[in-house]
Amino acid sequence: MLHEFLLAERDEILALCSKKIARLADSMSSSDEMERGLPVFYDELIEVLRADADIDESGEAHNSSIESVHRASAERRGKESLKLGYSISQVVHGYGALCQSITE
Repeated sequence: MLHEFLLAERDEILALCSKKIARLADSMSSSDEMERGLPVFYDELIEVLRADADIDESGEAHNSSIESVHRASAERRGKESLKLGYSISQVVHGYGALCQSITE
């Protein structure tokens, strides 16, 4: 399962992501902010994927249950990003760096 891979490779993926963000950052403070927030997002991603796997294995859930899990996680992530003062550009670049780090 994908969530198991992400959990096993967590430190390596986040380290690679930090390097990517440092290269993209407009300033050290934005890099520091993004580095604090991405592990939180990463852990939430693992939890959402784990919940999806549990729902798929049980065969009992409907699309609305899956959407509810994703919506709650996205709302938490959005609120946290606003609280930390991220710009839209920082969020997009941070997610892009994380995606690239996972695929690498």
